[in-house]
Amino acid sequence: SRSLVAKTAHGPSATQRLVCEYNAYTAMRTLQGTVIPTVMGMFTTKDGKNTVLMMSYAGEALKTFSDLRPDEKLMLFHRLVRLHKTGVQHNDLEPRNVTKSSSGPLIIDFDNASLDHSCPGASCQEL
Repeated sequence: SRSLVAKTAHGPSATQRLVCEYNAYTAMRTLQGTVIPTVMGMFTTKDGKNTVLMMSYAGEALKTFSDLRPDEKLMLFHRLVRLHKTGVQHNDLEPRNVTKSSSGPLIIDFDNASLDHSCPGASCQEL
C-alpha cells in the first residue's frame, strides 16, 4: 500500500499558497513520481474555507544537504534541471524541501514556485 499526505489550508492566504503549489505540480505532471511526489488532486470543502492537496508520501525531509551521498547530490542537480525545463523554479530549495526516497531525492513544497522560469543554465542562481 502507498502512503498519502494531505496538505491542508485554512483561510485565503494559505489557500492561495496551496493553489500555487498545486499549479506547480500540475505544470510538472510528467515529473510526478520521479522528481516530485505524485499528486492525486486538490479538493475544497463546500463552504470554501478548507482546501486539501492530496499527494504521495515522499519520505523524510533532509536536515542538511550533507545527508545526501555525492551520487544523490548529482541526481538532485539533474532532477532540478529537469524541473527547470518545465518552466518551474522552486524559489525555496532548502534541505527541508528535499526528501530522500528509495528512488533518490524528491523535491517538495512548491508554494513559492514561479511557473514562468526560463532557465539560463549554468548562470541560474537556483542551480
